[in-house]
This record gives sequence, C-alpha cells and structure tokens, in this order.
Amino acid sequence: MVLLHSGMLPAPEPGKHGNREEYYRDEEGGCGILVILIRSNPGSSHRGNAESRRPIFCGTMPLSVFYAYLGLLRFNAHETRAARHTFDKLATVRDLWDLWVDKLPYLHLDNWQPTQIPFTATPGPRRAAAELDSDLRADFLELFLTDELLQHIVDQTNLYASQYIHAHPDSLSHSRANVWKPVSVPELKAFFGLSFLTGYVKKPNIELYWSVDEVDAIPYFSRVMSRNRFQIIWRFLHYNDNESQDVTDEMYKVRPVLDYIVEKCREL
Repeated sequence: MVLLHSGMLPAPEPGKHGNREEYYRDEEGGCGILVILIRSNPGSSHRGNAESRRPIFCGTMPLSVFYAYLGLLRFNAHETRAARHTFDKLATVRDLWDLWVDKLPYLHLDNWQPTQIPFTATPGPRRAAAELDSDLRADFLELFLTDELLQHIVDQTNLYASQYIHAHPDSLSHSRANVWKPVSVPELKAFFGLSFLTGYVKKPNIELYWSVDEVDAIPYFSRVMSRNRFQIIWRFLHYNDNESQDVTDEMYKVRPVLDYIVEKCREL
C-alpha cells in the first residue's frame, strides 16, 4: 500500500508523539485494520453514541485521523493511474493484485487433485415416492409425516400428559391439565396444520390467531380447534419418554422422530 501524506492530514495530539512522521507511521497499521473492519461491517464506526459504537475504533485513532487516511489511502501511484487504466482495468489495485497472484501457488500442494468420489446410487425418487401420482403437496408431506410416526407422537404426548398430571396432583382446579383428554392422530394432524399456518400468517402472539376482533380475526383457526385445546396439546407435545432419557444423547428429546425421518429420506 502507498499512503500519500500531505498537509491535509491533521496534526498529532500534543505530547502523544515526538514528531509528525513518527505519529503517522505508528497509525498506519491501525488504520489498515480499521479500513478492513469498516468495509466488512459498514454499520460499525466511530460515529453514534457510546452504546452503539465499537471501542476498537476510538481506541485505535481519532475520527479525524481515520477519515484523513481513508481519503488518502492508495494501493499504487495515483499520478499514473489514469494512463494505465486505459489498458489495465485493474490499474487501481494492480500492484496488490500481482503480489496476491504471485502468492497463490504457495496455497496449494504440488500436483494436488480433488478427491474423486464415485456416485453409485440411482438418482430420483424411489418406491412410494416414485409411485405417487399426485399434485397435492400434502400427499408428498405424508410420505414422511406418516400415520405411523404420528401415532408415535400421539403415544408419547399422551404418556407425558399422564406423567405430568400424576406428578402434580395438587394443581389448581382451573388448570387446563385437569381437563386433559388424550389426543388422537386426526387431532394431531389438525394441530400440526394450524402450527404450519402460524408460520405463514404472522401474529405477535399465539392467542391472536383466535381473536374475535373483526380487524385481526382468523375464523379458520377457531373452526378447526379451540385455543385452549391447541395450547394444552402444545404444552404436552412430546416425542420421547422423559423417564428413560439417555443423558449421553443430546438429541434424545427428538431422537425417534429424527431417526424415522432420516430413514425415510434414505428409503425414498
């Protein structure tokens, strides 16, 4: 890099350095770091209040010095750039570019070749996925979210609900757990359907999907399932038995579902 110093540069702070040249020599490295940080994250700078700015900027150099360097920063001789630019589109950074190109061979091993991994599988859908004749997205979803998997989730959800109610016999009389009734596969499908819709229709909180206000009401939700029923299913929704938890498996909570989906992906 070539930094063109001139009288435009601000004076060093009194008592900080012995002379002007020593001051700017010491600041060049820090300026380079700050320029890289600014280019990689334009929102971070000296500007702004104490909560939003980054200490590294103010701690490295004053704002006036940074702007002076930023305006005068060059990668080669500015006086000859215009003439060179007529035949060299990289004239602005040519010296730096050539240096980088010269160093590139050192980043690779001699005679290095990428590892060739033969692909032996048959591409495309297989078995039930290949036989499915439908344009409905729900039909494809059910290839993975099968009744077998949903029944497992139903069993685990009902199991956890009974475990919770048994462990909390003194819960308040108005607790929703006291009116719990076992969930079924069709009801769980309706629950998941509404859950998918909450990702499509955005609301600030879950209760607003059952709002009766004419401004933000979505009647479909209340027609499919009551708010209280949806929330109690959400409360007890489980995929594995807590009482036989494997503490060495970080994915234990969803392990049966995860393994089932992975196996279905391999199968189809």
